[in-house]
Amino acid sequence: MSETAINNHAGFIWSVADKLRGVYKPSEYGRVILPLTVLRRLDCVLEPTKDEVLERMAKLPATLENREPVLQRVADNRSSTRRGIRFVRC
Repeated sequence: MSETAINNHAGFIWSVADKLRGVYKPSEYGRVILPLTVLRRLDCVLEPTKDEVLERMAKLPATLENREPVLQRVADNRSSTRRGIRFVRC
């Protein structure tokens, strides 16, 4: 990434921070930024299988109570065990 691009990104981030300053105290930034960071990370991790999972979800009967095991198999996401965690870069 070029220095110009980095400066553009940094400028954008600071402009967002300036907007937050009007609404939040500096000590409250973490209450907003941390949840958004976690949501973005989850979005990045789930993105490769999102379409397949949504497609499978639409095909499941409405009467099925526990959909999680079915959808985890589709996503090949064994997040309940450490060895199944995949690291994905955004």
